[in-house]
Amino acid sequence: MQIMDYEKLAAQRSELAASPEFWQFDLLTPEKLCQFSRDRAVPVLNADTIKDLWCVGLLRSDLIRSRERLEIPSVEFILEENGFYAYCDKRTVEHRAHGYGGFFGNKPAEFDSVELLFHPFRLYVLYHVDRVFRLHSTSTQYLLNPEGIATVSKHNIDLLNRWTAGKEFAERFEHWNRVAENAIVLEPTAYTAVFHVMRWSYPDTQDTLAAKLQERREKIRSLFSDFSEQDINSIRSELCQQAELLDQNKLIHVLIRLMSQHERLKLRSALGGSMLFLCMAEIIRRAAEDALGQNFPEEDEIGFGQWMAGARKSIYGTERIFDSTRETCRDFLTSMGLDYGVKVRCYVEGETELGAMVSAVGEAGGTEFINLRGQVVEKRGKGLSFAASLKNDKKSHIFSVVVMDQDRDDFIRALKKAAAEESFFGRFFISSPDFEFANFTVDEMIDVLLELEARDNIQIPAKDEIAPLVAQTQSGKQFFESLKKNELLQRVGKSETWGEALMKYALQHPEFPQGHKKAGEIRPAIEVARLLINARDAGYVRSIETYKVDPATGELLKRD
Repeated sequence: MQIMDYEKLAAQRSELAASPEFWQFDLLTPEKLCQFSRDRAVPVLNADTIKDLWCVGLLRSDLIRSRERLEIPSVEFILEENGFYAYCDKRTVEHRAHGYGGFFGNKPAEFDSVELLFHPFRLYVLYHVDRVFRLHSTSTQYLLNPEGIATVSKHNIDLLNRWTAGKEFAERFEHWNRVAENAIVLEPTAYTAVFHVMRWSYPDTQDTLAAKLQERREKIRSLFSDFSEQDINSIRSELCQQAELLDQNKLIHVLIRLMSQHERLKLRSALGGSMLFLCMAEIIRRAAEDALGQNFPEEDEIGFGQWMAGARKSIYGTERIFDSTRETCRDFLTSMGLDYGVKVRCYVEGETELGAMVSAVGEAGGTEFINLRGQVVEKRGKGLSFAASLKNDKKSHIFSVVVMDQDRDDFIRALKKAAAEESFFGRFFISSPDFEFANFTVDEMIDVLLELEARDNIQIPAKDEIAPLVAQTQSGKQFFESLKKNELLQRVGKSETWGEALMKYALQHPEFPQGHKKAGEIRPAIEVARLLINARDAGYVRSIETYKVDPATGELLKRD
């Protein structure tokens, strides 16, 4: 199972050893690789362990430097620069008929002078070193039977003696090194596609390094010409499965891989190791897609388990989450409660509606409120400006929720036209005749008003004194004009405070009262608030594919 045969792989490794500046990851010394591994839940005793693994040939390095000429079989001289000789490690894992037990410490003298540098992807080999050589015993073995520890240890040693003496042992370690090397060779050209950044150092500039990497990309493409899709998916599947064995939080892996490059690469513990293996699998995928001009399954599709048809779209809003737009990613993240960018934009007409909705659902958590009455737009252009805003919402995958009074013909015409043309998606509510009278009775508004005034302990008139004065009013504006005309309750008027007080009452009494023509039905203000809250967690793509806005009523209709 491999992407490149050994000769092609070795040739690419030699080129990179001659130009290590191509690598976007920093190469690590044994000391740094040891710490890197420990930080990612792959325990390594110390830097000498790394060196010993290299000496016995179980771990290959990616660049060898020395101030002296080396004569080590299959360690190929590359170039001399600044007093250093650079080499590429082309050794293969040797089959030892007597096994590998006790081979540490038997290194040739010339090995002492070398400077070893490893790509971070060599963590994959160290992971298998820890996995296959770890001695297996329960943590309570001593408490259960102290002598049993020796029995378990002898059993483990016998197993390792037999296994390391077989050809399969050498073949497996050769395979694990080549898995790492496949990703290491492809890393310079695919890194930007994975992390959306490029690193360079003097004397290169971004442009010069980009040109070099493009040249290298052409070479890499030719390597894929005779590789089957099955071979590519097989090696990627292995990496993804090992990532899941190291850390089983598969959905968390998807979320984290949508984070910025800096945060992803700083992750520690088993999660950090798992993310590195997934990075290797994605590096191989991106390079293969570029070379062959076709899509390969994303990493969460080829680990353990099987996706049902349509399941990824149901969860992520798309079949390819890592290739999706920023809006689709945000849609998925908000459904997980992680990203609070604008998901819903609520347009209201006046301070009363603004105060009511903000008090019910809050301004944070992905909802933005626009007071249309507060817009500084020439009268003739209001409808057009509003329509453009709705269109931009759709382009940005933002739900549009509109609450306006029946008398606003300019806005309503633009709104219904946009709904008919499907240039926006969400819902609209037309208050007849206005927000107050569409949601409350006159008697209820008096109660809210008196409670609001009573907060300041001001002497207020009796309800019986107010009721006859406002009984025939037909709008919120008339309601307050009538009170002011009779010099009652001068301090309160249509405002955000008034809207907040009305919504508080509506939340306590969500249904219209007995005697109302809609008795027992939910007030529209409550419907709007619930919609705003639910829209934060809804998938925009899934919703717009399932529903459309009825231009006549503003409700959502299921598509045919």
